[in-house]
Amino acid sequence: MKVSIGSPTLRRYMTNYFSIGADARIGLGSEKHRGDSACCNKCCYCWEGFKKLFFTSTMTMNQVLLKVMKVTDTGEKNIVSVPIQENTDIGGNYFVGDPASIVFLNIGTYMGGRAHPWKEASDELGLISKTEELKAEFKPESHGDGLIEIFSFSSLLRLSLETMFSGNASRLAQDSGPFRIIFQESKNKDIVTYMNIDGEYYKLIKPKEISIKLAEAPFYPSIRIVHRNIAN
Repeated sequence: MKVSIGSPTLRRYMTNYFSIGADARIGLGSEKHRGDSACCNKCCYCWEGFKKLFFTSTMTMNQVLLKVMKVTDTGEKNIVSVPIQENTDIGGNYFVGDPASIVFLNIGTYMGGRAHPWKEASDELGLISKTEELKAEFKPESHGDGLIEIFSFSSLLRLSLETMFSGNASRLAQDSGPFRIIFQESKNKDIVTYMNIDGEYYKLIKPKEISIKLAEAPFYPSIRIVHRNIAN
């Protein structure tokens, strides 16, 4: 994974998941008060979620992102676009509503293993157009299929409920990538958002773009497992 923020560049490996938005801000706040007690840590996480839901404001994906694209040999294909006032025709699919977070998942579970957002996602997709075509293409997630599941939470409330009740995520795409995430540029105020890479949290100020691609050997070689045939 390569993250570009203005002129400096941050490179990190993503193994399990990557997200942008309110979930990363909640995680960053809870990490500041993390202790040795698992129960206290969960209570702290719930408290941070409560504060972000009722007392603070976090920029939504429509305020932060410009578009998310898949990079191909012949160019770039839009996965989701955000219509903004200066440019209302940038092509591609639009978010349904105003999501609080977007997540790229490489495993079946999320939120400490308590949630299965792709498997138990809402039947309604997170995109306005081409929903029926995409529904037919989606597959169950698998650890070794080389695919990344991309989904969103349409509100901070639905993000918070996912820890207790499944079915709050909205599917966006399922692909092997590579992906490019382009952020908006604002002349009036700084774009500020939060990022989560495998439980490491970052605050991004005026981010430019994020690139995600599958790592290749020798950095992350595949593991070959030999199975023994056992006769019935």
